[in-house]
Amino acid sequence: MVPTNAHIFFAIYQAIAERENIDGYYKAYPKDFFDLVLIDECHRGAANEAGSWRAILDHFSSAVHLGLTATPKRTDNVDTYEYFGQPAYVYSLKDGINDGFLTPLPS
Repeated sequence: MVPTNAHIFFAIYQAIAERENIDGYYKAYPKDFFDLVLIDECHRGAANEAGSWRAILDHFSSAVHLGLTATPKRTDNVDTYEYFGQPAYVYSLKDGINDGFLTPLPS
């Protein structure tokens, strides 16, 4: 039985999708169980249709999927924008440096 008595759930998708002893664990939740799914490092498996944990996002397709990444990708086999669309907010490396949050790379 899966836990259902919380308001916020955290999971490591890669572990849920790839470990054989818990394969399909997410399927124990109804497809409409979550309202919002946050995906950190969304340029990885979610952005690739054949990604190891894309099936989890497909299972919870009625939820809003909000992808977070500092490194969106557009390559032959991964396109973050194809799945998530255009960014709702962009904070560039240059902005981070100018605002004092990041340090520029040495020349």
